[in-house]
Amino acid sequence: MGVKRLLRALRGEAIGRKNFQGDLFDRFQGLDPLFERASGASVLDVGMSEGHIAYEFARRGATLIHGLEKHHDKVRFARRLFRDVPVAHRFWCVDLSRPTDLLAPGGGGDDRSELRARYDVVLFLGIYHHLRKQMPQTRLDALLDALLEHAGTWFGVRSDALPDFASRIEAQGFGLDYEAPKEKVGLLRVYRRANR
Repeated sequence: MGVKRLLRALRGEAIGRKNFQGDLFDRFQGLDPLFERASGASVLDVGMSEGHIAYEFARRGATLIHGLEKHHDKVRFARRLFRDVPVAHRFWCVDLSRPTDLLAPGGGGDDRSELRARYDVVLFLGIYHHLRKQMPQTRLDALLDALLEHAGTWFGVRSDALPDFASRIEAQGFGLDYEAPKEKVGLLRVYRRANR
């Protein structure tokens, strides 16, 4: 990746396709309380884009970062971003709309044996509305259930469609911890597993 492209990405400009509203700083909106809980945490960032939010978790003391992203160029960028970061990390190129068991080790044909059964934090930020256009609702519900199963303590979700599926999250044993006021990007809610 060239220097110009790297600088564009660090400013929050798209390096490939732009699949989000606002800029990089807008995407961080409302996440500070979750970043404050990063120390010692394992994090799964689903739909991680270039890995900037995952990087902030690493900077705040997370001990393990895993990420899933559809676009190869964004996964390559995240790998470069983390190249010298002394935190265990691994990023996979995964199309969440495909009907495979994406979260199972080897579920997409590549080696995902490092995926854990549970993470302290699972992030599902700004991709629900994209997936809703790409896959049947039953598969999207199954994906959401699988992500919730992987969330040990915290589940962070950003979507303007959140009111449509918030009851599904709560039915899986999560209670609303906080909600960030919507600004330039979608509604953000962070849920906590009730039995933790």
